[in-house]
Amino acid sequence: MKFSNHRISLIVAMAVFALLTACQPTPEERMSRAEAYFAEADYRTAAIELRNVLQAEPDNGQARLLLARSSYQLGDFATAVSQFERALGLGHTTVDVWLGFGRSLLSQGRAQDAFTRVVPNLDASSENEAVQNFLGDVSFSLANYEDAGSYYSRAVGINPSSAGGLVGQAMIRAANNEDEDAQRLLNQAAEANPATSFVWLAQGNFHRSNRGFIDAISAYENAIRVETAKTPIGETFSARMSLVSSLIDSRRLGDAETRLAEFTAKFPDHPVSGFLSGRLAFEKGDYEDAQLQLQDYLAKNPGDARGQAILGAINFSQDNLRQAELHLLSAVRANAGGDATRRLLAETQLRLNKPEGALESLRSIDAMDQSDGLYLAMLGRAQIATGDTEGAISYFQQSLAQEPGNVAVKLALATAYLNAERVDDAVTLLDSMPVEAGSELRRQTILIAALVRQGDHQRAISESDRLLSNRQDDPAAYVVAGALRQSIGEPVRARALYQEALMLDPENLSALYSISRMAISDGDLPGAESSLRTLLDSHATYLPGMVSLGMVLQRSGNLEDLRPYLTKAIEQSPDVIAPHIVLARMELALARPDETLNIVNSASSRFPGEPELAHLKGLALLAKGEFVRALVSLTQAASASPDNAGYQYDLAQAQLANDRHDEAFETARAFIHLRPQDSRGPALAVDAAIRSGASEKALEIVNDFAQANPDHPEIAVMLGDIDLASGNAASAIKHFEAAAARRWSRSIAVKLSAAHNAAGNSQAAEPVSKWLGEHPDDHDMRFMYAQLLEGQGKAVQAKSEYEWLLARGELDAFGLNNLAWLYSLDGNEQALQLAEQAHDLAPDSGNISDTLGWILAGRGDFERAEPLLRKAAQQLPESAEVRFHLASVLASSGAKSEASAIINELLRSEEPFPSRAEAERLADTL
Repeated sequence: MKFSNHRISLIVAMAVFALLTACQPTPEERMSRAEAYFAEADYRTAAIELRNVLQAEPDNGQARLLLARSSYQLGDFATAVSQFERALGLGHTTVDVWLGFGRSLLSQGRAQDAFTRVVPNLDASSENEAVQNFLGDVSFSLANYEDAGSYYSRAVGINPSSAGGLVGQAMIRAANNEDEDAQRLLNQAAEANPATSFVWLAQGNFHRSNRGFIDAISAYENAIRVETAKTPIGETFSARMSLVSSLIDSRRLGDAETRLAEFTAKFPDHPVSGFLSGRLAFEKGDYEDAQLQLQDYLAKNPGDARGQAILGAINFSQDNLRQAELHLLSAVRANAGGDATRRLLAETQLRLNKPEGALESLRSIDAMDQSDGLYLAMLGRAQIATGDTEGAISYFQQSLAQEPGNVAVKLALATAYLNAERVDDAVTLLDSMPVEAGSELRRQTILIAALVRQGDHQRAISESDRLLSNRQDDPAAYVVAGALRQSIGEPVRARALYQEALMLDPENLSALYSISRMAISDGDLPGAESSLRTLLDSHATYLPGMVSLGMVLQRSGNLEDLRPYLTKAIEQSPDVIAPHIVLARMELALARPDETLNIVNSASSRFPGEPELAHLKGLALLAKGEFVRALVSLTQAASASPDNAGYQYDLAQAQLANDRHDEAFETARAFIHLRPQDSRGPALAVDAAIRSGASEKALEIVNDFAQANPDHPEIAVMLGDIDLASGNAASAIKHFEAAAARRWSRSIAVKLSAAHNAAGNSQAAEPVSKWLGEHPDDHDMRFMYAQLLEGQGKAVQAKSEYEWLLARGELDAFGLNNLAWLYSLDGNEQALQLAEQAHDLAPDSGNISDTLGWILAGRGDFERAEPLLRKAAQQLPESAEVRFHLASVLASSGAKSEASAIINELLRSEEPFPSRAEAERLADTL
């Protein structure tokens, strides 16, 4: 008999499988091995055997229980929790099982779960020491220190040497700042349990929290020294990690490096070694290596606040302020790094022009030391940036009382005096300052500004001339002199001085920007464009320059020319956000929302959590009609920056688009609070109130705005909106006509037309016609005009308008549909072609499906018409006309029973519809 190679291979494989199967140990043998491994503290091998047991016997409760305990010892708390749960479900409900389950939950930080799921199954009056300690640990984790103390006391009462009870009592004392008692209890625990690693670990944690690093190092070394094979891996890990951290804290960097190598050898794949390596590199001043290590660590552990704090400090030192703020905020929110991290965050926020955030960070510092001149000066800088000039002056004065010779604070105080219009005080302070090389330019700059405010132009010019004579080769001196001449109305002299600055420094940013702004004011757009292009060639990321060039190019219709400058800025400074923002705004202005989203999504990976990116994403999604997603992004931006009026306005728009009218009303009110003179806020609030049926609230908004702005032209428009919504079309027309007499606009034309239409007046199309006479290329208004004419029964004129739009390629799916319908009434052969085009563009529109289906039915093509009309009837179930069309086609196709049911239902209703008479005639034939 001949065998193929395939059959021979199969037979060999079967034989090998049979041999292997015969050699496999039974589940009982594996269980026995696992118990032996567990007893020898070889928990990893025990777990392997137990998993094999459970593969064969998934309901083996004893195996699950032992796997849970092995996993706990290995620090795999998630597996421990799941296996304890399975064991409990299989009937293993003794106290030690509940305690194991509870300890595993606590190790995962799930104290509330331990309280609700485990505590009810334990006897709180038990004489079991382990039970009392566990109950104490649960209460302590939930900050219920009183109950925790009672449980720990019971544990010590049962066993005076109880390690858990004594350490627990010490933790409560430490939490209440009773450090002496805490130390006494920890010493007692160590004397009673000298070979217990857990006790020494607690000692080390206590000393380290009090910055007693030498004692902490000794305690951690004791914890490591007394470890046994049965010490849970979590304790061995914590002792070594904490020892390395304490050595770094105490600046014993060589010892830290040695211990870190030991830690990495014992836990080679653990990501915390990356954190410790990064921290050690930072302390040694190797910022590049520190950054790489910490970025890798945080990619795996994004929630670790310690790494965030250190990486924030590194980013700050590299002037990468936005990234620094992101990391420092994460650290402060998790209370990592203490007051030093808060100060660094405040300084970062001040440099990012976020004074409110800086004030919040400074005020969160535990000890607000009124004798700390630097701290007081930071508060002053934050106050002046928020507009609280008097508060800033007070802080600067207090800072100078502590450090009278601090020149930087004196200059800041002089600037604050100027902002508060205390010009004489500013001049007096500046005149009292001695000449110092490093600060003289700034002192004279502020003094010249103060003298101009005083009206002492002669002395200001004198100071300016003295500055120029002393600093003839300094372009900054010419810029200061130019700004003076510009401010006192001497533009020719100002421009000459700016040109002098450029001769000394052709790339001088201030001079180029000042010249460009003067050119814009003079209407010299080519001159402004030339200066701004030169500026951005050398200062690619200068935001005011980008914005100004964008404005100039937009006016000349060449906005696309801004792209190379923005691309260059991004390439040169990828960590600067401004070019990304301007580029995204440019794409929005060019009506390219998809490109905007690409830019925003790319930038968000580099600048996570940036509100402006979330805002731009929301605007782009609004432009695409994705209202729900837009609302999410705009809410995120407005929540992050509640004082940004623009964010609030756009959020209200998105809320309206999502029919969340009450929310939109409240958001619009927030906008009004931020910008009380801006009529867009009341208009938005009125719109939201009207949509929610609350006209009285809308009227309150208008009355409040009218009190503050009695002559504002938008008041009449808003009153017209309210009247129109309330059904008082005649009054609405009067308000809109009054508004049109003061300020004719597209919006008023639309509103006036709507009011006439609501009143049943034949003049409904006239305001739109008037607008088109002035703006014939306004395609949207022409489409509206065609619809109005069609609604008035002026089919010939309506067709003419639709055809005008069709010839220019400006008819969308709904316009094509409308023209197809008008053509079908005339028997025009183009009707079917236009209806099919409309359906291709908007296949999910019920009205468009109905038009195409009815045109096909008129041509006798019932096979194609029926599915279209069924779909239209499903999409527009309230439309009697559409359902009549379906019934008519069904009757013609022979489905008379179904057609009769639809027709009878339509005729039972009192609802009028255009084809009711035809429906009655059809009913007689069915």
